[in-house]
Amino acid sequence: MAIVSALPRSRHAYEALVVELVPFVCRLAPGSAEPAPVEHTDIRWIAPADLTAHDLAAADLPVARAYLATRRG
Repeated sequence: MAIVSALPRSRHAYEALVVELVPFVCRLAPGSAEPAPVEHTDIRWIAPADLTAHDLAAADLPVARAYLATRRG
């Protein structure tokens, strides 16, 4: 996997905990294995335009918006 760019850090306070996300835009390097879920039970490829149509966690929404903004600029 190759890091393309960093996205802004995002903090979200849930009722019981605070989550800080440090997101990166990455690309699979040639010959890389397919990604496999570690923290979640499912992983899938979707079109960027469909990203916010999915049921994202509240902490993920600012990251999704930041990513989509980089694609428009």
